[in-house]
Amino acid sequence: MHSGTPLSSKRSDLFAPVAPTRAARQVVAALVLCLAWFLSVQSANAGAAFVQGNSTVATSTTSSISTTFNSAQLSGDLNILVVGSHYGVTISSVTDQSGNTYHLAIGPTADGSLAGAQSIYYAANIAAASAGSNTVTVAFSGSSSGASLRAVEYSGIVTANPLDVAGAAVCSSNSNVCSSGSITTE
Repeated sequence: MHSGTPLSSKRSDLFAPVAPTRAARQVVAALVLCLAWFLSVQSANAGAAFVQGNSTVATSTTSSISTTFNSAQLSGDLNILVVGSHYGVTISSVTDQSGNTYHLAIGPTADGSLAGAQSIYYAANIAAASAGSNTVTVAFSGSSSGASLRAVEYSGIVTANPLDVAGAAVCSSNSNVCSSGSITTE
């Protein structure tokens, strides 16, 4: 059991290449760091490893956004999605072509100016897919400006209930240091 350790990060490029606002980068850094850390607690003995990632940033207002895993996906791995949307626009569905089930890990977390929000979803124990055949699509309840989707695959994560707990923070200073505050994991 791990208790009381604040999660913090000075990195704001965990899912590059994207060019969101400074506030959005800070929200993403805090959310991703928190989620990645909690997942690693669950898989400390399993040798968790980054497999691949891809991202899409919408250049106009959209009601959905998609990105494709370019390499083959292995059965049993974990997909993590970070979805950016306009504040107040909800996510109505998260699907992929392999039929994986996505669960909300945390969010939506609004940036400091309430202009945008970030949510993290995950699919554990994913189905195998050949290279370029699995596209993830996120549909919004309305039109979203500045929508973004970052998708990553990890191996070595437990296949059932990989998320222990999640936390989020929005940086409020120019230091890019984000902290979720104290949490307790099992």
